[in-house]
Amino acid sequence: MNFRRTWQRLAGIPKTLYFNLHYFDLRTALRLPVLVSHRVKLLEMRGSVELRGPIHRKMVEIGFDLPIIFDYDDTPTVWKVSGKVVFGDRVRLTHGAKIEVYPGAELSFGDRVAASTCVTYIARKSISFGAGTIISWDTLFLDSDHHPMTDAQGNVVNPDDAIVVGNDVWFACRVAVLRGARIADGCVVGAGAVVTRGTEEPRCLLMGNPARVVRKEMNWERRPGLARPIPEPRQD
Repeated sequence: MNFRRTWQRLAGIPKTLYFNLHYFDLRTALRLPVLVSHRVKLLEMRGSVELRGPIHRKMVEIGFDLPIIFDYDDTPTVWKVSGKVVFGDRVRLTHGAKIEVYPGAELSFGDRVAASTCVTYIARKSISFGAGTIISWDTLFLDSDHHPMTDAQGNVVNPDDAIVVGNDVWFACRVAVLRGARIADGCVVGAGAVVTRGTEEPRCLLMGNPARVVRKEMNWERRPGLARPIPEPRQD
């Protein structure tokens, strides 16, 4: 038995209950589809949370640690939601995540999305992740520049624009994905890349600032034990 993991689950029971009872009807909430670490700071719990798929325990995990070299105690997760968050099945957002969704905006995770530590999601319009996507540490997703810029005629030149991530995309560490980015199925985004446009072509490797396609017809696979999704639920 992993004592640390067991302790984290037990310590998270109060916030897990509060989160589920706040967002879901009683029947759904008592099945505990979302597990929340005691280290999660619930700053704002407005808007809504939607679950897609058959409801079962531990569809989603928020704020728990990974067995790798990060300081769990100094990197709390922050939940500040006034818009809508959508979760598929077996979604894992580990410790240090910063989740901010503005009123009217939507943040959506497909099935089997797994994110490492200290990933930031700030949605003023829409950010969506396809199934099977994995995200490395210190990565940023931001669909707004926050401060509008105008041309000589007073037209806004940097409006908020949705970020759309396809299925089975791999983000390496310290990537920044900015407003309007589109990343097709099966792509890999290299470490330190800044994605401002992305690509509609699947199975590409993107690198650089701004990110560009440097290789096509790429394939990748999850290494066992790394960024692993939550296991399939048992069929009792």
